[in-house]
Amino acid sequence: MRAAYLETILEVIPRVALRDVFFKGSAFKAWDDLVDYVPELSDVDIHVWFEDDDGFDKTFPTLEATLEFSAKAEARFFAACPKPLHVPRVQLIALNWLLTYEAFVSNPAGNPHSHFGLQYPNAQTMDPDVIRATDSQNLIEQAEQISSVIRPERMVDKHSKDFRSILCDLGERIGPLPSRVISVLGASFEDAWGGHNRSNLLRMLEAQGQHDLVSSIRGFYWNSWTYFLSQDRDGNAARTAIRHAVKALEMGVQIPHSRLPAQIQKDDPEAVPRD
Repeated sequence: MRAAYLETILEVIPRVALRDVFFKGSAFKAWDDLVDYVPELSDVDIHVWFEDDDGFDKTFPTLEATLEFSAKAEARFFAACPKPLHVPRVQLIALNWLLTYEAFVSNPAGNPHSHFGLQYPNAQTMDPDVIRATDSQNLIEQAEQISSVIRPERMVDKHSKDFRSILCDLGERIGPLPSRVISVLGASFEDAWGGHNRSNLLRMLEAQGQHDLVSSIRGFYWNSWTYFLSQDRDGNAARTAIRHAVKALEMGVQIPHSRLPAQIQKDDPEAVPRD
């Protein structure tokens, strides 16, 4: 899938319009445990860095342009892999957009993978205190947003295959959770965000005494595997995965509050750490 999309990017986007193409996420890390990659849940993350900040809009000015692009990438994938064990999920985004978000945490130098060899932007310029404050804020906001993912009117009529979209929504929130918690607990930028696979990050959390959190994260991914292996028919596995995800996010939001001085928590229980 990486090759299919890269070839399509290089065909459709002129080289002069591209700074680089970066590949990141579970698909490009070591798989030592079931939690490290879950088919059709984990992403093939592709960050396209345009020369101009409006490069994406210039490249895809219409619906037809985006449909033609995806058709080319899809055709390349199935030509190279006619009978895949699964069809990987792709998340392609303009890196230029991400760099405009104040809450965006970059990656240490050397991570992620670069096609043209450039360093990921801001890789060495982020202040550790700013990173921890940002990760604290993101933990709290992700937990607050979970209610929109599992709101009753969205869940009440779901069964079997219907749960796939919900698991993917939850996966986008659970994925960065270990790195954010490790960061808030005091780890360096390189340790928290430096490209460790998920099983290594969970071992780091266990070393910090976060056994219940690790158990819930593992429960989410293990049950998501069971759901995939059932060809998205095992609704009970999906429901169990959802319960684990919600529990993990609820525990994650407590980490920033637990790091606040006692007096601040007493005066303002909703305060966000800014150390």
